[in-house]
Amino acid sequence: MTSAASSSTSTEAAWQDIRRLVGMRALKDLADRVLALTDDERADAADRLPGLLDEARRTTTSRAEPPAPGRPAAEPSASEPGVSGLGQAGVDADWMRGLGVRMGVSDSDRVGGFGEVLRVVGAGALPGPAAVAAWLGRREFVPRWGTPPHPAEVIRVLAARPAVFQADVAARVARKIRTADDRLAPLALALLRAFGGTPLDHDPLVTAWLAAWPVRPDPLLVPLLPRVFEAEGVGRVLRGERLDPVPTPWLALIKRLLNAGRVSREELADGCVRRFLRGGDPADLRFFVRLHELAGPTREEVAVWSRDYLRLLPAAPGPVAELALTQVRRTGPHDDGDVSEAIAALTFRPEAGLARAGLRWLEEEVRRAPARAADLAPALATASGHDSYEVRRRAARIAARHATAFTPAADVLSTEMPGAEVSGTEVPGVEVPGAEVASTEVPGVEVPGAEVPQPFPEPGFGNGRDGWVGGERWLAALVAGVAGDREAVRAEVAAEFDGTYPQLYDHDRWVGAGFWVAALAKEVLRPGGDPVAEPRLPEPRHVSPPHLFLLRRLSEVYQALRAGTLPPVLLATPTALTGHLDPEVLVDRLETTVAMGAEPLPADLCQALLRLPRGGHPGAAARAARLGRPAAVVAAWLDGDKLADPETGVRWSYIEDDTEHLFDEREPVRLTSQVRLVPVLRARPTGHVLIDELLAEPSRWRWNDHGRAMDWWAATLPSHREVVAVNHLPHLVHLWNHPGVQVSHFAALADADGPPGEAFALVVACFVAGGDVRALPVVLRMAARGELPGEAVGRQLALLVRRASFQVRPILRALGDLAGQGADEPVWRMLTGLLPGLLPGPGERPTVTHSDAVALAADVAGRVGARGAIPVVSAHAASGRDTRFVRECGRLRDLLG
Repeated sequence: MTSAASSSTSTEAAWQDIRRLVGMRALKDLADRVLALTDDERADAADRLPGLLDEARRTTTSRAEPPAPGRPAAEPSASEPGVSGLGQAGVDADWMRGLGVRMGVSDSDRVGGFGEVLRVVGAGALPGPAAVAAWLGRREFVPRWGTPPHPAEVIRVLAARPAVFQADVAARVARKIRTADDRLAPLALALLRAFGGTPLDHDPLVTAWLAAWPVRPDPLLVPLLPRVFEAEGVGRVLRGERLDPVPTPWLALIKRLLNAGRVSREELADGCVRRFLRGGDPADLRFFVRLHELAGPTREEVAVWSRDYLRLLPAAPGPVAELALTQVRRTGPHDDGDVSEAIAALTFRPEAGLARAGLRWLEEEVRRAPARAADLAPALATASGHDSYEVRRRAARIAARHATAFTPAADVLSTEMPGAEVSGTEVPGVEVPGAEVASTEVPGVEVPGAEVPQPFPEPGFGNGRDGWVGGERWLAALVAGVAGDREAVRAEVAAEFDGTYPQLYDHDRWVGAGFWVAALAKEVLRPGGDPVAEPRLPEPRHVSPPHLFLLRRLSEVYQALRAGTLPPVLLATPTALTGHLDPEVLVDRLETTVAMGAEPLPADLCQALLRLPRGGHPGAAARAARLGRPAAVVAAWLDGDKLADPETGVRWSYIEDDTEHLFDEREPVRLTSQVRLVPVLRARPTGHVLIDELLAEPSRWRWNDHGRAMDWWAATLPSHREVVAVNHLPHLVHLWNHPGVQVSHFAALADADGPPGEAFALVVACFVAGGDVRALPVVLRMAARGELPGEAVGRQLALLVRRASFQVRPILRALGDLAGQGADEPVWRMLTGLLPGLLPGPGERPTVTHSDAVALAADVAGRVGARGAIPVVSAHAASGRDTRFVRECGRLRDLLG
């Protein structure tokens, strides 16, 4: 045999080996064979590779097409070299047909699952880096769903090429990335980590690197981390990163780098400031605000960017402007002109919190240098026209307090502030005119969550019976109006209530908030018309604690109105739609109350304390302490003597043979539908009788009036959502005709503050399992903020299935939907809590839904790179049975290492 014939035989044999191994999808053996190719065999394989790709395409297409009705599926024909070739290369034809149909129907990829083996051949056979990169970057090789295959064998084959060749291929593939979730990203990142090559100016590479979560160690960290501050889309990818309660992955990594000295505070802060100056969507800048907080630059370091922070005040998104203001106030002294511009920018902003901060700064400047008042008068005039009632009122009070200093600017203020007498001593109060806010709806699940809560609407009439927002606005407007122009209040409420509730006084108890609002309106219209002197409150055991607390607030306003002892302003009206109350605003209202010689209403004061944000507020505490005895309670609360998080929890009970038992003490003998959730709530006494009554442990039993006024509950305790969740427990399962927790209640609870516990996890679990798609955006919003207690939710999901007869299929559908919207990591945490309680125990047989649950877990685990065995899964995987359930358990066990 001649050498040419021998060479031809060798190349043909090599090619048949490759085709056979491709058909079998024997990845490792194929890589070994490609690495062993001679130069001639490699060149021959490169020439034939496009034809092999065509075979894979035709095989997939033909097997995916169902036969015509009444005709059997066509057998491969020897005259069709493409369609039959892979099957003739050593792979069973029936298996290939099944593979083709399955892959075609599932739309996995266009080459029937052969993408990764074809990549291996191209990586070793094609001659130049451009050709190899083009081949590896074919999107038809990448499954559209499921976990992309790990490119370990592609990397092993490429490792045999020269180093310059490898780096060139890696860089070219990286430049093919188009989006943060590009399916080519895992391959591109793996090639860059293995071989180098750094296309630093390619923004999608940076966002894809960040979307893939950190790995340790990561050679891409040094070249790509500085690009975080420049690449477009970074903030969008990292908007879910949080510092509390513990840093999420990227912030945790950067914190480790900072502590190790591998990055500096100056570098991080400088990058954040540069990013802020470029502008952008508030949600996309959220990560950089948190990163700046993590960097924690010193006062001396901040001074370097002082002018930059000042430039951010007029138009930067709210969270950025708040950060900038904090840094500006840390530095100084500043030029008077810069200070005037900064204050003017703040009072012009629509956010009430920033405008109030500008007014505080303005008053400090006037106190420090009264001659500066004329320069600051335009900013004060701007604040007088603000949308926020609190801002307008504060501006009017500043004008009155410093009337002498503002006299040179009287023309400016008299034009813009017609209610302010700057030359006299009159303190304008609630009479300052203001615009009404048209919308009073509570934001529901269709309203996306914002990092900075939306401001609470101004007080106003016309909606006193429309939920908690309308009720709070109505009460605030009534109290302020009675202190000012009672005739105007009478005209307002007459249009809404005159002639309504004709049998109001016939009721012994006023259980609904609407009854109390109507009673207040009737008292304004016809004072003394109520023939009953005593409060009309229900028995405490007949209503839920948050509902009773609300009724006590309404009752005391009613009694004070009848007695003529209403204060000039309510303390507890929220400043945010979450129900929170700005500490500075609370002190402002206390100042007004003290100045008028009035006493705060006890329940109103308690509600105001409960609505304060978590954490200490020393500045506001110092202001309150100066007001004397009436404000001493508020000063102590603001200074840290506030409500500690109570001990909370949930226990499950059931009725068997007319006796109640607890699941954790005795399992039921037989399945029962008489299941109850037992609330656990133990709080240390606060010394405030009304607060201690509110924190009493709710009854596990429901009376007819339990569960009413539930839309007020989250706003009653906006900093302690777990307490609210405990009160929700009796209204979650087996409701029949009783009030239940609605999606709007769940959304309000999710947007509240405070550490989540088992009760809150059970509320989330009920909405995940309940099949209401409106609840999923709420869960996603919590996941993005890092506030979803995933494992606890998973445990409660399993209990809902085991004890309350919830179905598994809707749970898996909801978890799949959440994962499909980018919440893989939170879904994985829920699954780790769910599987141990859901999967079959001793004597139980696995079902299709068990198999589906493990399959979903395996898919999600692969995407997030989860590690750590789940014992129940490992036990089932080791059973030795040949069933789908056992195979799925084996797949998950292997992924978890």
